[in-house]
Amino acid sequence: MHPLPSHAFAMVAAQAALAAQQQGKFMEMHEKLLSNMRNFNGMASAKATELGLGADKARSVAVQKAMFTDFAQDLGLDTARFEMDLEDPKLMARIKEETGEVVAVGATGTPASFINGKYLRGAQPFTSFKAAVDQALDKIAKK
Repeated sequence: MHPLPSHAFAMVAAQAALAAQQQGKFMEMHEKLLSNMRNFNGMASAKATELGLGADKARSVAVQKAMFTDFAQDLGLDTARFEMDLEDPKLMARIKEETGEVVAVGATGTPASFINGKYLRGAQPFTSFKAAVDQALDKIAKK
């Protein structure tokens, strides 16, 4: 897990995915987050208004957590537990540790793919993947 700092909602979304995982719904939350990502700004503005906050608070952590708790409710999660898990320092530690691992291998963005240790940065065409796989297979065959 590596929430990119350039994305305003990434950190809380990562926390939400891991909090959902605590109830066995990581992939469901992952899909919910991805399918709504383009609407986060509008959803956050609406949530800020619903909470009686100004538009300047729409991207605040509190608004994001409330918005993603709505997602958890949509997925049938125990929202009280979800909210507690969002605050769990172990989840933050996991995100920090995994981010360190990702950065250590040179993957600082998405998508990032590795084939036998070779880094393919960004969206690559099929031919790039095929060439990397063929090269890896050739190395194995020569051993």
